[in-house]
Amino acid sequence: MTGQPFKTLKFFVLAMVQYCKRSVFYLLAKGGWLMLLSTVVAAVGIVLVTIDGPHEKVLQRIENCRYFEFT
Repeated sequence: MTGQPFKTLKFFVLAMVQYCKRSVFYLLAKGGWLMLLSTVVAAVGIVLVTIDGPHEKVLQRIENCRYFEFT
């Protein structure tokens, strides 16, 4: 692993691409487009919440919105 870092990185990226392809095909086969779209929206939402950036102000407004209060 330390002897050939670029080759290791290449194989890791290829494995991740293959995993993503298989996941998409599975979601389309079992749940259809709604399941795939829901998974993509959830993944984007998780990324937006966990990564800091210029979108923080928008997320704060969404959190303060009365539509998302469940108490």
